[in-house]
Amino acid sequence: MSAEKNVKIAEYIGMQMTKIGWYDAEEIIVLPNECDNTFDDLLFECDWNWLLSVVSLLNESFDENNLDFESLRCTIQDATITNDLRLAYNGVFNFIDKNELPTEE
Repeated sequence: MSAEKNVKIAEYIGMQMTKIGWYDAEEIIVLPNECDNTFDDLLFECDWNWLLSVVSLLNESFDENNLDFESLRCTIQDATITNDLRLAYNGVFNFIDKNELPTEE
């Protein structure tokens, strides 16, 4: 199930599966000491850097008055305080599952 969720998150942030792996054209995933933007595996469920890169994108994309995002923000805060990556991951996935990124006009 995590693999399906990871794919949905990756596609949501614009990553694409290529012959050489998952390509992050927009360089959303911010990793320390990483200079490549193609990945063999999607690690949203097991790496805070991956997941918080998605949260940063969501933070930039959604209006402050979006109640769903405020709920996600609270979930992320609770998850970081308790170091509960699974809580944060599920919160991000549930948010993405219910919302679409605003289209640019």
